[in-house]
Amino acid sequence: MSWNEHLIEHALAHDRRKRSKMVWQRGGSTPHRGRWYSASTTLSRLSDRAGGLGLWQATMSSGVMHQIRVHAASAGLPLLGDRLYGGSEDPRGAGRFYLHHSGVEGWPSPKLPSLDVPPKWP
Repeated sequence: MSWNEHLIEHALAHDRRKRSKMVWQRGGSTPHRGRWYSASTTLSRLSDRAGGLGLWQATMSSGVMHQIRVHAASAGLPLLGDRLYGGSEDPRGAGRFYLHHSGVEGWPSPKLPSLDVPPKWP
């Protein structure tokens, strides 16, 4: 990617044909099921790795199902192992995709304290 930080503001909705998948709004006639949900995600580069892989941080100001996965794929950064949204196979063969959180702030209420990941998180 030629950028280090990118704000993505695509509304998300359920895929018209596949219930377990979400789609991002590409225009007024994007096929979908149900209503559109406003969603905003900022992607920030944390590091580069050999082979074009890198570590990215996603910061959401909304919380829609599969939001990070769909927004990252729409920006050309599908998650490693996330076959549903265009990512390559899991290199370890575990059949998973690589997405971890480092904390949660303001959910389910802004009045609650932040939740941090333990320091020994892999």
